[in-house]
Amino acid sequence: MPNLMEKIWSLNISKLKSAFAILLLISSNAFAQTWTLQSEVRLEGLDKMSFDRRGQLYLSDQKGNIYQYSPLGLEQVNYSPPRQGKLSILEAWNTQRIFAFYQEFQNYRLFDRFLVPTPDQRMSIPPAGFINVASLSADQQIWLVDDRDFSLKKYNPNTGEFSIITPLNLMADLENYQFTFLREYQNRLFLVDKNSGILIFDNLGNYEQTIEAGGIDWIAFEKDEIQYLTANTLTLQNLYSLEKRSLILPTKATQAVIFNDKGYLIEGNSLRIYLIN
Repeated sequence: MPNLMEKIWSLNISKLKSAFAILLLISSNAFAQTWTLQSEVRLEGLDKMSFDRRGQLYLSDQKGNIYQYSPLGLEQVNYSPPRQGKLSILEAWNTQRIFAFYQEFQNYRLFDRFLVPTPDQRMSIPPAGFINVASLSADQQIWLVDDRDFSLKKYNPNTGEFSIITPLNLMADLENYQFTFLREYQNRLFLVDKNSGILIFDNLGNYEQTIEAGGIDWIAFEKDEIQYLTANTLTLQNLYSLEKRSLILPTKATQAVIFNDKGYLIEGNSLRIYLIN
């Protein structure tokens, strides 16, 4: 029969093995990187950012001005609206049609890649509702969430009709929701609810699943990964395997994304661009 010292030794070894296993598990889901600051953009009232497929960066401020920058933060062109108002969503991935949605005014603008706008297009949606979030679809229609009947809709501005209507009452809490972002990517639609996480639909509006990640208000994508920020940790999650990686940021940020081996972090009125090794 083992004596008391042998029992204590055996117990400690067991604890060490458990701790080592936990450490390995954490290490497999996180990756260490070296951040090297390359440049910094200062913009009063800095608010939102987006990227197009060519790697050009777009920023907006609290007044609704939009700026285009090179991947290294050199300003190229900008747009100042005739009527100032904060953008609710800025989306540039389409490249040929930059999309800006103004919840306050219940309208949107489309721009070419030089930030030249098309005529202002007010959403005339019958019957009238309140649009919470909106985004451009791959086929140039508009995805939106209508608060009037709590539904996800796809709107055709050419016909003035809805091509898709999906009630949201079965996958979101009617009494406790805060939709903040909407984007189509790789034939799927991603709707961010700050209170519960990311609702995922196919490109026909059929609900697929929810990524539980409360507290986030914005998401980004690169290749097959979705990126979202919680506290000071950027999570990168594969869209198909759902495998996660976690990255601790070098500075506190309100928005963060990794794109083309660079880290773009917004903190206050500064956008810091890092090379990641």
